[in-house]
Amino acid sequence: FSGLYTITESILKNYTPKDGKVIEQILKDHLIRWDDVWKVNTNWQEDNGIKNGDADVVLEDNEYIVLMQLKRTSQKINLRQQLAQVPQDRKAISQLTKAQNHLIKQGEKRIIKLWYVTTAMEKIGVVENGVIRVNYQEILHLLRSSELERKDFLNLKNFIVKIEQ
Repeated sequence: FSGLYTITESILKNYTPKDGKVIEQILKDHLIRWDDVWKVNTNWQEDNGIKNGDADVVLEDNEYIVLMQLKRTSQKINLRQQLAQVPQDRKAISQLTKAQNHLIKQGEKRIIKLWYVTTAMEKIGVVENGVIRVNYQEILHLLRSSELERKDFLNLKNFIVKIEQ
């Protein structure tokens, strides 16, 4: 994935954090092809006067809900850069946790997975407060390569297992 990461970084190099909508749209365009298998929702947010968290992308089927926060971040080459990233990480984790808690309070019975989707390569697979960090390029790669093997992802569970491995 390092070559794919380098290409993506060069394409996204001039983006500012507010340009994250572009990566959301790219992911949505690939996920929407699976809409007959999973329900795909973007910019899900519950707000009844109280911020209940939000997710940039939501995948659902009868058994699972995957809430995703997408963050366009660059590779950190030193500790100072990693420390500067911490507030954004905490915000994403907090938003996902609040969204999950809101769904649980509403009586949601499906299994809820929380994904911090990042364009950077560090901390992939790390779980923090119930949120697993997954790689954006890996999701795209899997969605692109799996189109010929659609039978492998006839439910969301198979997709989740593949990404979280």
